[in-house]
Amino acid sequence: DDRMDDLFDLQDRIAAQVAGQIAPNLRNAEIARASQRPTADRTAYELVLTALPHFWAHRREENVKAIALLDTALDHEPDYAPALAYKAWCHAHQCCYLWSKDAVTDRTLAIDLVARAAPLVRDDPASLVALSAASALAGDDFEQADQFADRALEDLDRGTPAWIRATELKAIATPTPQEIREWNRRERERGMP
Repeated sequence: DDRMDDLFDLQDRIAAQVAGQIAPNLRNAEIARASQRPTADRTAYELVLTALPHFWAHRREENVKAIALLDTALDHEPDYAPALAYKAWCHAHQCCYLWSKDAVTDRTLAIDLVARAAPLVRDDPASLVALSAASALAGDDFEQADQFADRALEDLDRGTPAWIRATELKAIATPTPQEIREWNRRERERGMP
């Protein structure tokens, strides 16, 4: 029975590694395709996709570009949950990375955007991860951050970037012994000491 458990554990680890490799490549292909269209012709979904590289650059000037693309997405579809969620996270970045010229306004915007997006987001894992991060970073609301992360983890494949971020957010919000073990296991898989 122990050998079967080992086999299933190996199978889970392989599946997680494969999912972790495929998902980013698919997303990058979607972003490249969307980026080829003129900005004015992009859908709200495509505008969110093209905002992501700017968002993930983690630099002030790139974050401002991400916010501009997300604003355009929201001009197309004012209640588009992914745009609201990522914009909330962008404004949370403005505060936590000390990029903001008016941290109170950015923090308030992030919290307001979380409140607007929360009832619209349904079960979109990436948006739930964004709301979790914005709740923790801008709102210091770790209970809400934990709830969003739990919802995201219900639909995420192990090993994907969003799954990794959701488990990190959970560990920050309310680390349990199991979450700490999971964090350490992931770090070992990623080659971290």
